[in-house]
Amino acid sequence: YNEYKSYLRMEEDKTQTRVYDQFDIFKSLPVESTTKSTRGGVITIVAFVIIFLLVLSETSEFYTEKRYTTLSVERIKGNDRIYAHIKLLMAETHCKHIHFAYKTKKHEFLVGAVNMKDVEFTDVEEGCEIEGSLWVSKVPGFLEITVKKGHHNRILAHTVESFQLGEELHRDELSFIDDSVVSWKLFEHLAGVSSSNPEGYDMEYHLRLVQTHIEMDTREDVVRPYQYVYNTKVHPTPENAYSSLRFYFDWSPLTIQYGIRDYLYSDLLGRYISIVGGVFTLSLFLHNLLINTSKDYSERSYQFLGTTNLGA
Repeated sequence: YNEYKSYLRMEEDKTQTRVYDQFDIFKSLPVESTTKSTRGGVITIVAFVIIFLLVLSETSEFYTEKRYTTLSVERIKGNDRIYAHIKLLMAETHCKHIHFAYKTKKHEFLVGAVNMKDVEFTDVEEGCEIEGSLWVSKVPGFLEITVKKGHHNRILAHTVESFQLGEELHRDELSFIDDSVVSWKLFEHLAGVSSSNPEGYDMEYHLRLVQTHIEMDTREDVVRPYQYVYNTKVHPTPENAYSSLRFYFDWSPLTIQYGIRDYLYSDLLGRYISIVGGVFTLSLFLHNLLINTSKDYSERSYQFLGTTNLGA
């Protein structure tokens, strides 16, 4: 009786198992797919080589510094002054006769004194060499350089050796940015310009400035210079006024950011998993395709041989 009860229990378990079997989506592989073979060994070796190369490539890419560029419309807080780093030669002029002022663009009201404490004036054989950093209030206007000596309508021959705006930037600090992305010339467009005003006219440089945010080695190491382009104009000198050299500043509301893109290690792990899963899936598909192809070929060969023998 006990044996009969055990038999019934086994049959009941088999019935339940068959019910669950209907929901099985993991089909058992045929024997041909699980039997070790030379073909399978070659495919496995090739798969591991491909996985190794892809993992090596992803690892190298992960640790390579990646830069990005964004364009936004914003005003950076605390940026109420503009710094100018200049190196300028005023020909045939003594330094004691040179005066700086910053005036509004519309009515030429004096905004305030230009902070000149970090600017050096040196009399040289060619004239007066001006070098250093100055700052003015960030309001629409122009920086005016006047030589107050002799007659008013004076020709102001000058050479701009360097002219940067915003935080000072050195050329070697931009080596990590491709020239196709940003050119050094855009930060010092006036460098190397030599010119002079016609007698009775003021010389004007109209600069269009774009704030730039550059992340150097880290997100905390940031430099904020201005990129700019310019065009020149001449304007008649007002009556009883001295001829002057003027730099007009026109700010764009745009900010260009050159940043560092960071990835998490979880991203790298996800890529590893994708590589391993993808390669092994393709390998299994190729393996089964070769097995089925060779099996079909063998069956057709046997049918052909059987037909030939019967005909004979």
